[in-house]
Amino acid sequence: MADSTVETNPNSQENRKKDEMENFEDEICALTSCETNLGRTALSCVTCHQWFHGSCVDVTREIADSMEQEGLKWSCNVCTAIFASPVLKKPFN
Repeated sequence: MADSTVETNPNSQENRKKDEMENFEDEICALTSCETNLGRTALSCVTCHQWFHGSCVDVTREIADSMEQEGLKWSCNVCTAIFASPVLKKPFN
């Protein structure tokens, strides 16, 4: 007789999402004008690893979900500005 238990994959997208949600619920939004807990849609900058409310950085839940489905990463405005700087694009001599 077959065992009817179902094992869940600890690395599944759903489980990773739950872990991520638990990790940022007590974090504070990195946007200095906000300073509230992240208990809603939030994004982590892939460069500085700071958390931001989607609403604070103009990213809706739909956009965040679409980015996740496409495997796209998000960078905050500060990191984007720093790494888009012409100074950083010049080769070091």
